[in-house]
Amino acid sequence: NLEIKTLFCAGFDVSVCLLCTIIDAWELNYEIILLRDAVRAIEIPEDIEIGYSFTNRMVKWIEAMLGRSITTQHFIELMKQIQSASE
Repeated sequence: NLEIKTLFCAGFDVSVCLLCTIIDAWELNYEIILLRDAVRAIEIPEDIEIGYSFTNRMVKWIEAMLGRSITTQHFIELMKQIQSASE
């Protein structure tokens, strides 16, 4: 009823809690935009040892399957543009 169409997502844990929120939003047909530098997953020790990041893999999976991502700096710039346009 608020005509919201886009969900900007940030938080912890991108592989469990936040992921479930994103999947629910996707199923409700929201546009998903992940703030990729404002999320974190619980890292898998074996991945760290070989130089992988579970957080980065989750971001790539979400980009491939559920939505797109931007940086927090890009988000701030977008919000400034919206604010300027509304003044």
